[in-house]
Amino acid sequence: MRTIEKITESSSTPCMSGFEEKTTLGTIHTEFKLGCASIDEDRSFKVIVIWTRFSGILAGIRFPQRMKNIDLKIYENNEGVGGTWYSNREPHAIIHLIVQEVQTDWSAFYSPGPEILADLKRVANKYQFMRFIKLRHELIHASYDEKTGKRHLMLRRQILESQESEIVEDTADFVLLCTGSLSRWKWPDIDGLESKAHGISTRWRLTFRQPHDLREQDKIFIYIDL
Repeated sequence: MRTIEKITESSSTPCMSGFEEKTTLGTIHTEFKLGCASIDEDRSFKVIVIWTRFSGILAGIRFPQRMKNIDLKIYENNEGVGGTWYSNREPHAIIHLIVQEVQTDWSAFYSPGPEILADLKRVANKYQFMRFIKLRHELIHASYDEKTGKRHLMLRRQILESQESEIVEDTADFVLLCTGSLSRWKWPDIDGLESKAHGISTRWRLTFRQPHDLREQDKIFIYIDL
């Protein structure tokens, strides 16, 4: 793994109001600096959204609609949008949806996972959401620089058709985590789970190339659910 890319950003308005540190006779003190921008002139700022679950997709739609001079970037660790509904391959995963984007063509009251994923893709395409997205980027580190007021991120980018990855660095004024509550699951602490089972598998798509289907013939399954 190697660092090959460090994303630079355009600087904010140089004459914006704010606080700056000055040193007088060895003493550090803070002074307010009045900027030269008009009161109705929106400052430019950069926002990074992590992952494209429901909240990530909503952020990618609403932020450009409501905010001026925004530089928006969205990082997704999978090969497509949808979060849980992209990764979870359990055929019986269903949910009752209450959403603002009208969709009436559901096959059941509790919508099946594949239909939910298809609808998320439909909404993303309708609002041209994909123009902000960088797929196959996994967040591995984040830090805040108090002096500059910036958030610094390190992401692991998976190389297509390869087992290798690269490190990408980026910086933003604001970072919004939309990872979801089901994104960091783990196996329960069950005695003998690994030693007594011939195989442990999951419907969750852990890798970029894990098959969607499991061969279930001639096997006895123990189903572990939430």
